[in-house]
Amino acid sequence: MSKVQKWIELKPLGVGISQITNRPELLLKNEEKDLIIPILISPLDAGVMIQQSGRSKSLSSPYLVTERILKEVGWTLKKCYLTGIDSSGQVLSRLEFTSPKKNIDNIKADQSLPLSIYLGVKIYATTETIWKIKASNQGQNDHMQEYHILNSVSDRGHTYLM
Repeated sequence: MSKVQKWIELKPLGVGISQITNRPELLLKNEEKDLIIPILISPLDAGVMIQQSGRSKSLSSPYLVTERILKEVGWTLKKCYLTGIDSSGQVLSRLEFTSPKKNIDNIKADQSLPLSIYLGVKIYATTETIWKIKASNQGQNDHMQEYHILNSVSDRGHTYLM
């Protein structure tokens, strides 16, 4: 008998630099802030997320073009799910659209999360997936308490972590 997994909503906490890989990472947290998950992202996406961390959307965003294309073809992004890890250690996601009713699976999370955050889309993962991600980042999570968090990406405040 299969066990039904509960989806946990995750919110962006900020952007930092991994001390292991020296690459930017997006930190996601659950409501209770007892689960913090680092997702490696590209330097370009990290820079854009930091630049756009103000209270309003930037008119110079590279995601603005994607948002306009989706609107033009009638697609509405509803949710982003973190679904697992591929053989190379990349976190995978599924994007759920409401119009048309369609899912796009196995998109690398470092590509789907920045757009999802820009569009204000809710992000979810199961406890099992969260622990798989944390296990794949073993050693990286040890430095989390060294961050001083200034503000959250979702609050549209500064996204820097020191």
